[in-house]
Amino acid sequence: MRTWASGPAAWIALAGVLVAANVFHVADRGVLAEVAVGLYAANLAAAAAAVLAFVDRREAELAGLRTSTSTALRSAAPTGGEVATFRRLLRLFPGAALERCEALTLIKYDAGDRLAPHYDANRAAAAEDAARGGQTCASCLVYLNDVADGGATKFGKLGIEVAPRKGSMCVFFPADARGRFDDRLEHEGAPPRAEKWIGRVWIHESAITGATGVGAATAAAVRRASPVAASPS
Repeated sequence: MRTWASGPAAWIALAGVLVAANVFHVADRGVLAEVAVGLYAANLAAAAAAVLAFVDRREAELAGLRTSTSTALRSAAPTGGEVATFRRLLRLFPGAALERCEALTLIKYDAGDRLAPHYDANRAAAAEDAARGGQTCASCLVYLNDVADGGATKFGKLGIEVAPRKGSMCVFFPADARGRFDDRLEHEGAPPRAEKWIGRVWIHESAITGATGVGAATAAAVRRASPVAASPS
């Protein structure tokens, strides 16, 4: 909307004034001003309608991808497991700051739930995900329970399947260190035959300024905690 308001809408309004003055020989400045304001307002209204339609379509597409349920942990009293997760992640990724991490998100799959093939990175991350820290550079999935049948994380283009095993973690890089989208990292969550739980953390290219980042209480607890040794697994 900002781009349209400062560029195309203004130019269309100016063009309308020029047409009114030179083609229809309108000399009254008040009328010309009304033409300019009317065209500008109409263009902004059309742009707003297009933006809302785009957002509604994207939300419907995203809702259709997933049948599982999820919640992001941002409480004022972080659990020990939440704090330990970030302490270990920062050991695994020494170049990643806590400010670039999204809050730990718990995801529950009931039997038959699925997550359709998708990408964690976004080709338009610079524009669409600016407040979210820009591009997603690393995805970390921690499997919280054993799933005997189904529920694998599948990377179809790479021919890789990761079975959910309690305590293991799947780490992959949807984009490179410069934020360039990697088309090979399309993946999906196959439907399990029984309940499946995972914890997910996304690490972004830049600091997160929006509401998706690690909560203030969790960040403070992580910084107060002493380093821990990484698990052999």
